[in-house]
Amino acid sequence: MPQPIRTQNMISVLLTAIISAGILVGCGEDDPYTDQAADTSGHIQETPVSPPPDSTTYDSLTNHILNLQSAVVADQGDPNQVAQLLIASFDTLQGTLLTVGTGVRNPAYPEGAQNEGQRIEARRRAGHWAMFLKAWRKGKRLPVSHPIDGKIIYSKALHERRRGDTLYLLMQTPHGSIILNLPD
Repeated sequence: MPQPIRTQNMISVLLTAIISAGILVGCGEDDPYTDQAADTSGHIQETPVSPPPDSTTYDSLTNHILNLQSAVVADQGDPNQVAQLLIASFDTLQGTLLTVGTGVRNPAYPEGAQNEGQRIEARRRAGHWAMFLKAWRKGKRLPVSHPIDGKIIYSKALHERRRGDTLYLLMQTPHGSIILNLPD
């Protein structure tokens, strides 16, 4: 007598396992939590990436920011001009500031060092603009020509162009990499 009960239990367990497996396999096809964009052919789908800006785009951006920076200098730090510069310079998607620095070739330097001296000066000036804009974002309305105590941990030169003896450098600086030592 015990033999038929054990056989019935095994049959029940086996049927339950088969039905459960069938339900799980069937549910997997319409599972709302699976990625609907998945490619079932086994190929990897890639998200299209926009191409990097070309030199014409960077040239236009350099001109635009340079013109706004010049307007801030001409208007002695007018808050409306600074606001326009901040809007154009701050990349909200990447959390970076875009600024332009200029460096003039120094004929007193040896020929090989003139370009490097020019680049260093352009980076320094672009960094000053980045620190100036961060100070304004923090509510510190400093004059443009005011020396700013601080440092930049990281920045990246996006574009440079030369006109005559002047180098124009478009620099990207992450907002968090600008360390200011401003009085409260």
